[in-house]
Amino acid sequence: MFTAKSTAYLRASPSTQARSMGTLYAGDEVEALARVRGTPWLLIGRNGQGVGYVHESLLQPEEAAYSPAYQAQPAYTPATADCRIVEQVVTTRDYGTQTARLRACRTGGGDWSFTQL
Repeated sequence: MFTAKSTAYLRASPSTQARSMGTLYAGDEVEALARVRGTPWLLIGRNGQGVGYVHESLLQPEEAAYSPAYQAQPAYTPATADCRIVEQVVTTRDYGTQTARLRACRTGGGDWSFTQL
């Protein structure tokens, strides 16, 4: 969980040039689902579904609660699924556009599942 330090735009992709998907205000609490590899951008979500990207400099991580039982565990279990939010924009002959957003997840066995957002 993170808290917005100031007003921040949720972006459609991890770039300041991407269109705005919404706004966070100072003090808003958000869930970070993933970090974009090799960048300072986080995928922000609600109920486990991605809703946009925010630059990490605009967010403050919440203090983690200390749990002695958790700290005592010798190892961790890696995630069993690898998920991404995919947006597809199709331009038709009459120059209209259609957009579809999907959550694509690959399980440990390599199979893919898709859920329309």
